[in-house]
Amino acid sequence: MDLMGPFPLTERGNQYILVIVDFLTRFAVVRALPNKYAETVAEAVSEVFADLGIPQTVLTDQGREFRNEILKEMAKHMQFQHHKITAYHPASNGLCERTNQQVLNILRGMWTEKISTGIFT
Repeated sequence: MDLMGPFPLTERGNQYILVIVDFLTRFAVVRALPNKYAETVAEAVSEVFADLGIPQTVLTDQGREFRNEILKEMAKHMQFQHHKITAYHPASNGLCERTNQQVLNILRGMWTEKISTGIFT
C-alpha cells in the first residue's frame, strides 16, 4: 500500500491517490482521496478489503497515515500483519512504487489528451 500526492485539487475535491497492489497477482486498486488523514485512509482501505477480501500481510511505508492507532486496530480486528518498510528506502516496496509510476503515466496521458482536445485552456 502506498499514498501519492498531493496533486492539484480535482472537481470532486480529491488530492491524493491510494494505491494497493497484490504481490501475487499484481492486481492494483487505485482510489482517489481528499486528504491523507488516518481516518480517510483507513476508510478507503476497509472498503477495498470489504470488496476483495482481507490479505494476510500488508506492507506500507513509514507515513503517518499508515503508522497510527486506527490501522493498528484494523490489523488486530481483521487479523492481518502490518509490516512497515525501511524509512527512505522505497525500493523495499518496489512493486508498489512501479505501480505508482504507471498510474502517473496514465494520468499524464489523460491530462495531455484533455489539453490537446481543448477541454482545458
